[in-house]
Amino acid sequence: MANAVLMPKAGITVESCIIGKWEKKVGDQIAEGDILFTYETDKAAFECESTAAGELLEIFFSDGEEVPCLVNVCAIGAKGEDCSALRPDGATSSAPAAQEAPAAQAAPAPAAAPQAEETPAAPAAILLEKKNIVLGCKSVTPEEAITACGRLMVDSGYVDEAYIQGMLDREASFSVAIGSHVAIPHGTNEAREFIQKTGLVVMTYPKGIVWGEDEELVRLVIGIASQGEEHLDILNRIVEVCETEEDTDALVDNATVEDLYKKLNGLS
Repeated sequence: MANAVLMPKAGITVESCIIGKWEKKVGDQIAEGDILFTYETDKAAFECESTAAGELLEIFFSDGEEVPCLVNVCAIGAKGEDCSALRPDGATSSAPAAQEAPAAQAAPAPAAAPQAEETPAAPAAILLEKKNIVLGCKSVTPEEAITACGRLMVDSGYVDEAYIQGMLDREASFSVAIGSHVAIPHGTNEAREFIQKTGLVVMTYPKGIVWGEDEELVRLVIGIASQGEEHLDILNRIVEVCETEEDTDALVDNATVEDLYKKLNGLS
């Protein structure tokens, strides 16, 4: 089954990003973690790592195009696999033209299968445990806050000890402060092998942390360990509850453990 790679959301208030340059071309063999393309916001430039392995089947947007966040930008799968279902509206396909097959005698249409009964959607997974919500933390350095998140993850069985260094390495390569007074510490792609299961930890800093070279104010720190595509759902939940600085400040100043548990697990 072909997999889509999405345009990352580079910050809570970022709605779209501009593709800088594709580093791979259609037909290339891709491994998880390979750099597919660079992309830019009005503040910084980033590299998009592949979340899938296989052949690069189709590129949906070209260099210089502005693409909404969390929209499919390319498809990766087995050679010759159909990925048309993943192509977003308005995309310009760069897949090799398919060879025209000789016409064949039309076969009678199969009888329609009986309509299956609709089954209710499964409830969303609980990724944040109440024991991993720590309120009213004393202001520390970004590195200390990241290490504290990592320690909670280790104690909860989400990650191995080595993942903490991967979180610090990620911060060293680019800031995990994403605006709206929020930071989302997480490991590098190389550190994903140390993740045992997906989970979140949350720490609030009422007096704030001065974060990174840009000296952003951070009051809510959400540590993330994600084995697969769950981080996209996690980011969406964060965006929903922390869309503005005022939203985050209200959470830090007023929310209880129960409030944060419900909001970040998508239960309210």
